[in-house]
Amino acid sequence: MPNNMNQPIPHDWVIAPIAWFIVALGIQANVNVIFGGFSLAIACAAIVAKTTRDPREVWLIFLSAVVLSLMAVIAIEYWVLPFPIPLGMGLAGFSSKWVVQIVVNMLDRAEDRSPEAADRMINKILPEDKDK
Repeated sequence: MPNNMNQPIPHDWVIAPIAWFIVALGIQANVNVIFGGFSLAIACAAIVAKTTRDPREVWLIFLSAVVLSLMAVIAIEYWVLPFPIPLGMGLAGFSSKWVVQIVVNMLDRAEDRSPEAADRMINKILPEDKDK
């Protein structure tokens, strides 16, 4: 029985689950193209994240870059757009800072208006007794 300890570890056990995840999302592109697009999206997000003042926002930018790049791949494949997938993923990573800022501003406004909205909902569901 030969000793297989000196052989490199096959990368199938790393690539296969990622490939299955990508296929489960409905993406039919090559895994190498997706990895290249992810690295481009993270690089573009890192460039844009240098201008942020809050260090907590950097992680949100990177997370949104990954999610937006996945959405970009699905959109490129669905509409059969005539440009490379990594380019679309990179543009999605580049726009991740502005998407995070829009979402944070919307949540701030919703938080400011939430007491009045909660009062209105409670008054519609449980109106005050007029007999008191």
